[in-house]
Amino acid sequence: MASNNPGLKRTESIADTMPEALKKSRYHMKRCFAKYIEKGRRTLKLHQLMDETAEAIDDVTERNQVLEGLLGYILCSTQAIGHGISNSLLDKIREVSIDFFSLPMEEKQKYARAVNEAEGYGSDRIVSDKQVHDWSHRLSLKVFPQRKRRLNLWPQIPQDFRKTLDEYAMKIKIVTEVLFKAIAKSLNLEENG
Repeated sequence: MASNNPGLKRTESIADTMPEALKKSRYHMKRCFAKYIEKGRRTLKLHQLMDETAEAIDDVTERNQVLEGLLGYILCSTQAIGHGISNSLLDKIREVSIDFFSLPMEEKQKYARAVNEAEGYGSDRIVSDKQVHDWSHRLSLKVFPQRKRRLNLWPQIPQDFRKTLDEYAMKIKIVTEVLFKAIAKSLNLEENG
């Protein structure tokens, strides 16, 4: 089946090209994705997939084997190539990110996350006395759904940050949709539009 996007290459079934170790996890993957789709969800986040995995695989030892095996590795470290996102856009998103983090602290603090909020500029929230803190700063912004974007947290400096992030998010959304459709197809799940 050909893709509408010439930059993306698709096979008839991902399952045909999966390594043997991943094929062994196929049953669990199918159960996780099926439960996710049953709930009417259309966007998949890693932590939600982990939650579904916990629900789908009752046996803790078996669940740990699946998540510590190839499936877990793929979920945590996959990098897409041939996605159709131009190198110039990838360079631009890196550039505006570097420019933002190079700003003086006073400027970055204009976009600081509020206490007990995840979105905005800052370091990890401390939720436990036993939490390991990595002391790095992040800019976490919600991009989808668009109506939930908190534009007051989107930097105005560098000047083209917002435009670049919006363009990048739209491209990533297309890649994500193609990827999840391919996963659903490989697991013989019905496509929900």
